[in-house]
Amino acid sequence: MSKGGLNRFSELVGVKLPEISSLYEEVKANSARLRSCDAHTFEPLPGQEQKVMGKRYVCTACRGEVDHHAFYWHEVGRRAPV
Repeated sequence: MSKGGLNRFSELVGVKLPEISSLYEEVKANSARLRSCDAHTFEPLPGQEQKVMGKRYVCTACRGEVDHHAFYWHEVGRRAPV
């Protein structure tokens, strides 16, 4: 995203640009970790084992994080055909 795009996004959501920029860099780094991993093995982030809504998972290999929806579809794709 361009600097202008980040500025506009900052204005729209009401979050200061340094915080938006920091979050954007975290998202890019997380995506790079996930893309570089050959085989994910996800586990719930510590402290979220009992959580039902909004649970996040971390790959034990690359340390990339995903939300529950991405985890679910990853697991569906890994299951052997019935």
